[in-house]
Order: sequence, then structure tokens, then C-alpha cells
Amino acid sequence: MEMDEKKHYKMYKSKSVWVFACLSTCLIVSFFNDGQNVSAATSASSTQISQTNTGSQPNNETTGETAQSSVNSTATASSSSVADLPSSSDSKTSIGSTISQPAVDKKETSKSDTADNDLTKSVTTSDSDKALSTSKTTLPTSNEQVQSSVGQSQTDQPASSATIASNAVTSDVSQNDQYNEPYRNQYHYSSSQNWINDPNGLFYDSKTGLYNLYYQYNPEGNQWGNMSWGHAVSKDLINWTQEDVAIPMLQNQGWEDFTYTNTTGSLKDKGEVRYVGVPTTNWGDADGKKAIFSGSIVVDTNNVSGLGKDAILAFYTADYQIATRKNDGAEDGWGTWIGLTEIQEQHLAYSLDGGKTFIQYSKDGNAANPQAIIPTSMNQGGDAANFRDPSVVYDAVNKQYYLTVVSGQQALIYKSSNLLDWTYASKIERENDVGNGVWECPSLVPMKVAGTNETKWVFCISVQQGAHATGSGMQYYVGNMTADGTWVPESSKTLQNPMTMDSGEDFYAGIPFSNMPDGRTVMLAWQSNWSYVDEAKTSPWSGNMTLPRELSLKKNADTTDGYLLTNTVVKEIANNEEANVINKAESNFTVSRSDEQVQYEGKQYKISATFSWAPVYNSSATP
Repeated sequence: MEMDEKKHYKMYKSKSVWVFACLSTCLIVSFFNDGQNVSAATSASSTQISQTNTGSQPNNETTGETAQSSVNSTATASSSSVADLPSSSDSKTSIGSTISQPAVDKKETSKSDTADNDLTKSVTTSDSDKALSTSKTTLPTSNEQVQSSVGQSQTDQPASSATIASNAVTSDVSQNDQYNEPYRNQYHYSSSQNWINDPNGLFYDSKTGLYNLYYQYNPEGNQWGNMSWGHAVSKDLINWTQEDVAIPMLQNQGWEDFTYTNTTGSLKDKGEVRYVGVPTTNWGDADGKKAIFSGSIVVDTNNVSGLGKDAILAFYTADYQIATRKNDGAEDGWGTWIGLTEIQEQHLAYSLDGGKTFIQYSKDGNAANPQAIIPTSMNQGGDAANFRDPSVVYDAVNKQYYLTVVSGQQALIYKSSNLLDWTYASKIERENDVGNGVWECPSLVPMKVAGTNETKWVFCISVQQGAHATGSGMQYYVGNMTADGTWVPESSKTLQNPMTMDSGEDFYAGIPFSNMPDGRTVMLAWQSNWSYVDEAKTSPWSGNMTLPRELSLKKNADTTDGYLLTNTVVKEIANNEEANVINKAESNFTVSRSDEQVQYEGKQYKISATFSWAPVYNSSATP
């Protein structure tokens, strides 16, 4: 069967029709907005169909156009591509299914800093998925960062179940033209307007009962650029209200003059170089700006930083370009001109109003022109242009914080007792597919092994290209932390054989929520892929998030080190559904044509189905 790798299985709105396409496994389900029918056409091309939700994000970053939002279905053994639908003579498929209609009971107001009027937006999302998690992955190169969520695994089965889930949007939202455009995903968070990618700084606020989602955001258009932190809040992880921009680009940044010796990257042969001048984000125009790239948030409940009890601490990468010279004393002491090159450094901003607005932290007290908490001089990765995505986590056993950043083919770990002063501790070096792109958006996640008191530290990483389903994807590795801040892999084969977080092609830059109640580990990702993001031309928005997924670490002998990171869509999704199952007599049927219809009314559906098939051969053909 011939497949086109540039096409992808999606659920999207096309004119008046909702379409779910998973043609690599030869399943098509069309949802008609007039509520008259659901049609399904299936053909056997794989012994297992599993659905996953996925996301992604950019790198250095070449600008990407919009990510087409969707619910993705993937076959664990198939490539992420679309094939022509076989005729009914190729196979006979029997389907047992139930259809439930989501509840229309959550309403929240969505605001955009670029819009003059408030828009009612209740974004309900739903996912069902189990994705095999045992493949090798690789990464691409980038200058920015990309972030995402996690996938669940299961072993192969002769007959598989596929769940196609789509949740309701409130009636007033569905009637609002701004959230009713072609291709606008109705179940996963997207901003009312403009580009979004990596989720950043996810956290739960126990004072307000709100989940906070920050993300890479362009306040000025629906293409990558002007990177700032957008913001949305939710009471249930499903329905989100868009807030104003939380951390805008740094403006009017002053003159800089420092040196650094790159041991990797494009300047590795220049020796010590001098970075001097006014920073810019416009490659040649000294605009004095620094972009706000990806990062994470810590809720400082015990005021260990001294910035305030329950202060919201946002760690992020500042990215900019600056004039660069070889530090050889030439040209009247300035040094031999090299050109404009990129700098990435780690900064801190904090909020005293629950994460709505942030104050830039600077050791010298100058919030208008803040100093980095981890400047380029502390970059042990050797490349000033690739040093990003700080992820901070607390080690309760050793009573210290770890900040993990990526630098090319490695992750660097810094440690601190006060969240302000950081020292280099150790690094994690890549051993699988070395050189095939870069690592991005790291997370060290302490997790109890299900059914035990054993804690493991799961190292989650995004690979920007060369991943399992082509392009961008996520991997994870299981290990342990030592008191000196070293992550130790579970075995000698751990780093050589990464596990796949999600078998789909749209799960990128996923990070976990911090400060979660009840010890839950919940991850959210960007639902896109840098390999095809330019193909998705949507307006006035671009990109969306995956559904939040709850993670669990379980023992499993069929994995690299005997541990499997599973996921499922958060339980809150059930509160957005209404029980409304189709007639039992219509729930089992055999597909004998290329298009089969089930009579049912509604605009959004969650379909749970079990597929089995028996091949039908032409008696005149060779078996």
C-alpha cells in the first residue's frame, strides 16, 4: 500500500463536515454537522489500531506556520501517513461501537490581547489512546524550543480497540464564528488568535483552584515570532479561559560586553569570542529586545527564594542576537568581526498576583534590564547559541532543586537550595542517534512505581527531528538521582535505547504540571510537528495543545529497563460527556461498502469501537 508521508491522520472541520481520517490504518469516520449521520469506512491494513493525541513545537527556530489541530489516531506498527482507501473487496470489517454525546455544561470567557471584544470560548477536549512505547527516536536541530505531552503504551493484540473522541463546545461557542472556522479544533486549547507552540510553566494554584497554562505565543500574528508567554487558566484541565500575555518580550535592553569560548556549534573554531553591543531579535536591527523562550514554573510555597510566600517563579530562556568578534585584539582592540550570532541564557521572573503579571528578577535589582541567573559564562554545553528550556523540579530526598537545560546533544543539570543561586552539577549525554538534530524541552520527573514505594526519576526529552514517526517527537529514559545532582541511568543500555512517549507524530515539547494535588503527574504537549507545521495554513490562529494526560510508571518486562511510562487522558474529561448511546441493534454491523452510515444526531461525538476483520479474496486471484 503506497503512503504519502506529507499527509496525516486528523480530525478537523472542513466546511460543514467534521472529518476524522486515519488512513494509514484505513479508517474514515465523517461527522456531519447537520446531525443526520455518522459514516464509517474501514479496511484491514494493520492488526492493531490505537489512537493518540500529540503535539509539538519549534526550534532555534525557524519560523513555522500554523499547526493544524486535531485528534490523531495512529497504528502502532504503521508510519504516520495517509493511504488510499481500499475498496470493499479488499476486506470485510465488523464494528461494535458506542457513541456518547458530550455534555454542554462548561462555559468560560476567552480573551485575546489582540482582540477588542470578549469571546465566549469553552474548549472541551477529549482523548482516548494507548500507544506502543518501545521505539528508538532521534532529534533535529533548532535555535528555539519546542515542547509537548506524553503517550501511553500497550502490548500488541490481534484485535484492537480504537476510540475516537471529540468533546462538546458550548452552544454559544459553536455559534461564534471565531471558533467555528474550518480546521479549528474544538477539543484542544488554542488561542483565539495568533501563533502558539510549546507549553510553558504549567502549574496548579491551590489558592484559586486554577490550572495555569503558559505557552510560546506571538502577540502580533499567526506565524512564529515575537516569542512571549501567553496564558490561559482552567478549573478542570479541559475548559480554558485565555488571559492576557503574561511575560512579554524584554524591551530596551542595554549594551552588553562579555566573552565565551565555544567548544561546539558554529563558532567552535573561533577560540575565545567577544559578544559586544545592543541585543536584537531582528538579525541586524539593534532593537534592544530579547525573546522569551520556553521554561517552567515553581510555586515557592515556603518562600525559599525570599521573593514572597507562594510567589510564582517562572524560569525561561532569553534568546537574542548580538555582534560577535574574535577576541584577538584586532581592529583597534574590538577584535576581528565575525557577524551577528545568537545567545541563549536562563532568566527568572516572578509573580505576586497568582501568575497574571510577572516582575523580572535581577541580582542587581534592575528589573528593567535583568541579569541572567545562569548566564552564557555558566554554559557547560559549549555552544552559546544552544542553551535553553530550563525545567525546575524539587528533590524531596536531598532537599534541593534541579534546573535542567539542553545544549545540543546533552542535558545539563544545575542545583540550588534557594532557587536563585545555581551551580553546575552534572550532564546527561546522548547515546542514541547522536548528531541527528538536537534535544529540547527536558524534564526530570520523580515518579513512584505503581504498586510500590520505589521512586524513579524519569528523564523526558523532545527530539526535534528524526523521531519515531518522522520529524519531531518525545522520548523518555528511567534512572535515579544522587545527592550531588547526578542523574544515573537505570542500566548501561538505558541511553542507547530510548522509550517513545507517544507513538503519534503530534506530541512535542510536553512538560508536567507542577504543584499538582494528590500526587498526580499530568503532562501537556504541543500538538504539532516541526516537519509539517508549515503545511498547515490556518487563520486567525495557528497551533493548539494536546489534551492533558495523566502519567503512571509501571513495571513492564517488555521495555528497555523494565519500566513503562503510561498515560491516559485526565479523568476530568468524563465531566464533559453525556451518556447517549446508540441503539443496541445498530451498534454492531459489518462494513461491506466503502461508505457505511450510522444514524445519529449531534455535533461532537466520542466513539468507542472494537474492530475485527476477515480478509475476502477474489477466487480468480492468487492468494
